[in-house]
Amino acid sequence: MSNELNNNSSNTATPPKFRDKELELGQCFLAYVNFREPLEHQGKNRPIVIFRDMEENKLYAFPVTSQIDTPFNKKYGYKVKDLDVAGFSKESVIQCHSSNLKEIKPENIKRQLGNLSERDVTGLLIKSLQVRQLEKRQEMQRSYRNELER
Repeated sequence: MSNELNNNSSNTATPPKFRDKELELGQCFLAYVNFREPLEHQGKNRPIVIFRDMEENKLYAFPVTSQIDTPFNKKYGYKVKDLDVAGFSKESVIQCHSSNLKEIKPENIKRQLGNLSERDVTGLLIKSLQVRQLEKRQEMQRSYRNELER
């Protein structure tokens, strides 16, 4: 999966839609999200922020949680600043770690909650890039330790 998170519509494939509207980065929805692949029957409805992978023309979701004070969410999450615009009723964190990222089918989207503000879209993109860099460093450290153990 490409980590490209932009909204550029240079791809010729038909973009995913929800109720005849093109889905764009920063839209916030309530959607059915699977806990584990491929068990489609194990999941729940939860708030998400979507983005489209331009290369694969797939739709992905960053889950949103109100558990803002966990160490994991503090390190790997982006705290939404403009809650009312996004349609969130509580303080919320967008979970940016790659283990949280889920492919989402448009038919699993229940309803739109709102949209991230421009500053929240920018903050999410920056946090996502920081998290990817951190994950890459951690993977390199694991690989290095594995090489030393051989």
